[in-house]
Amino acid sequence: MGAASEPIAVNNMNMIISYVPEKHEGRENKEHAAYVYHVRLKDGFNNMNSGEYFAGLQAEIVDAFGNVIKHKRFRWDRIISIVPGSKVAA
Repeated sequence: MGAASEPIAVNNMNMIISYVPEKHEGRENKEHAAYVYHVRLKDGFNNMNSGEYFAGLQAEIVDAFGNVIKHKRFRWDRIISIVPGSKVAA
């Protein structure tokens, strides 16, 4: 097992994330609405501006066929839930 400061390897895991984004589709999320994203996890990310070593996850949002729609970062403090997703068609 790695040291406490080492992120868990998450590359290419298919997950479903319920998330409250600060912005959704370019608009401020004033209602603090939650959205569901089907993703393929890529890595963790750091927020050097605030000194957070492991601030959240980087992922690829994918469609039902596994095609990448876009890349997105998910902050830990905005994730409502994260559960295993089904494998998408290759």
